[in-house]
Amino acid sequence: MKRFQWYVLQAMYMGFILTIYSIPLMILNLDMKGSITYWVVSTWFASFIWAFTSFLRVALNFGKMVSVKDADFIPG
Repeated sequence: MKRFQWYVLQAMYMGFILTIYSIPLMILNLDMKGSITYWVVSTWFASFIWAFTSFLRVALNFGKMVSVKDADFIPG
């Protein structure tokens, strides 16, 4: 469960960082001719892929945890 909580925190942090990182990219008019601009956009795209796969990892693990059947009879 601690690992699952770490996955959730990592996905949330990456989503927050990606949101803050995306705001200047929406406002600025960037041309892709400069090498710095290329690396800024490439880093954004890599962060997006990481955040998306982190979300998928959390969603798939949560689906596995929820799909476990409950016991009908609980002794005690």
